[in-house]
Amino acid sequence: MRRTRPQAPGEYLLRLVHIYPFQCQVCSHRFTKYQAEEQRAQQASDRRSYDRVATALRVTIGGNTRAGEGVASDLSMDGCSLRTATTLAVGDELKLSLHPEGDAEPIVIERAVIRSIKPSMSGVQFLQFAVGGRERLSRIVRKMLGNQRASA
Repeated sequence: MRRTRPQAPGEYLLRLVHIYPFQCQVCSHRFTKYQAEEQRAQQASDRRSYDRVATALRVTIGGNTRAGEGVASDLSMDGCSLRTATTLAVGDELKLSLHPEGDAEPIVIERAVIRSIKPSMSGVQFLQFAVGGRERLSRIVRKMLGNQRASA
């Protein structure tokens, strides 16, 4: 569960009484709840809607003019960081296949967009999944979040 940005006018009004919108990290369900002052201060610095999970998944890159391979790290339900030798630019749309360890079939993201470029990494946002892809990614992220919290 993570606090997220208000979307509806009512969510903006509820902030006056310290009730904020939240979103489940795995299923993306939105809801509102009261949040005390000290809790709000801890989360104010990070604008992401989803927690990121440290990982290293093999990725196949496809698209209109792109092809290659890479490694996805900092995975969430909304995107990942991508290390690749393939030349990418902000705004490029790609088709990605994530290859989780132990899974025979890749998780296919039909549409992803490059949101940021850094010297060794690109920020990727997932826009559209192939049938069943979002659910499979949800199971993997849920498992990784559980392992991450158990080891902390």
